[in-house]
Amino acid sequence: MDNKVKATLTLITLAPFFGEVLSTSTPFFLFVFPWYYLPLVFLYGFGALIIREYSVRHNRSTLSLMLLAVVYGIIEEGLSLRTFFNPAIVSSAADPERYWGVNTVWVVHILYYHIFFSIWMPVILTHLLFPSVRKEIWVSGKKWWWIGTLYVLINLLYYAIEVYEQPLLPYIATGFAALVLTIIAISLPNVKDPAYLIQSDVSLSAGNMRILVVSLFATMGSFISAWVFPIEDSPLIISLLILLLIPVIAFFLISPSMSSPSYQQLILILWGILLFPLLLFPLIAEPISQSIASIITFGLLLYSQRVWKKMDSADSKADNLS
Repeated sequence: MDNKVKATLTLITLAPFFGEVLSTSTPFFLFVFPWYYLPLVFLYGFGALIIREYSVRHNRSTLSLMLLAVVYGIIEEGLSLRTFFNPAIVSSAADPERYWGVNTVWVVHILYYHIFFSIWMPVILTHLLFPSVRKEIWVSGKKWWWIGTLYVLINLLYYAIEVYEQPLLPYIATGFAALVLTIIAISLPNVKDPAYLIQSDVSLSAGNMRILVVSLFATMGSFISAWVFPIEDSPLIISLLILLLIPVIAFFLISPSMSSPSYQQLILILWGILLFPLLLFPLIAEPISQSIASIITFGLLLYSQRVWKKMDSADSKADNLS
């Protein structure tokens, strides 16, 4: 099987695996059944693939890719499933974290989750697993249009089966926000070597280890703050400020080391983001299902490191021979 096909299949599987199984929304054992797996592939997998293919085709920056990931989250949670407005999500409509019928704490938290777990990490890990095709276009011609059509249809299907009457004006505003963010994302200047295409390796340094520590604590802070504040009925402004400040602070702490990230730095970010949920969720959700999901994820991370180390070793031997 061609590496492009392998990479495509890996990405469209990792996106729903990270988005649904690791979040405990879908047990691992249900994930293996086609009638559960395929709709999630059409939703998560094709969404991630469309964003990845568009970004690579047009040399979009990492910021552009992440803005498109936000748009993906808005389409899924705000327009299709409409969890932004559903009072059954997290808390009641009377709770103080709601504004204009929108559960603001949930919105911020779930968009963070989709940015990193549904889009960014599946794309990065797939590139790490298949480095030889990470800079190439994987889908073209009629396949591209079929993928786009199925993605639209699955969102319409989820909208139809989710029996919930959303408030009209906030729903329109949500669609408008998705449109504006899409325009901004595609209007950003192109870059020659975006970070998600992964540069050559550099040796580990203190700065690299800082990336691991900051990623770990930022993830812990985001999850814990999203869980605690709705329960404690904290004022809206406090909840939002903490949720918004965590990634901002993390970005400024690690950005000096990430102008042209190596595979080691990106793997460290993956470890930092994933370590907390991989260790915690088997204890608080379905133990067997989440343990299997954690073991699979640990295995993929370790295997990706092995792939790049072998590639480094081959490059070193070639340099010595020359």
